[in-house]
Amino acid sequence: MPEQQKSIGGIWVKADDGGRKYLSISLEVDGVKRNFVAFRNKYHEEGDNKPAYNILPPRDQKPVAPKPAPAVEPEPENDIPF
Repeated sequence: MPEQQKSIGGIWVKADDGGRKYLSISLEVDGVKRNFVAFRNKYHEEGDNKPAYNILPPRDQKPVAPKPAPAVEPEPENDIPF
C-alpha cells in the first residue's frame, strides 16, 4: 500500500462583498504557515501562456522574515595531521 503524503495546506473558494469568487490559500512550508489569496486573471485566454489565477499575499498579512541558517561551528584545531 503506498504511503499517504501529509497535507501542507488547503484552498477554499470564497466570495467578496460584491459576490466575486476568489481562492483563500493556506500553506505550511518548513514549519512556517503562510496565507495567500488568488484571483482569476482577467487577461487569461484559453491556450495562452498567462496564468489562470494570480496569487497574492492577503492585505493584512505581515511579511515573514526567513529563518536564519543554523550556525556552523568551526572545526576544532588540533595537532593531529589527518
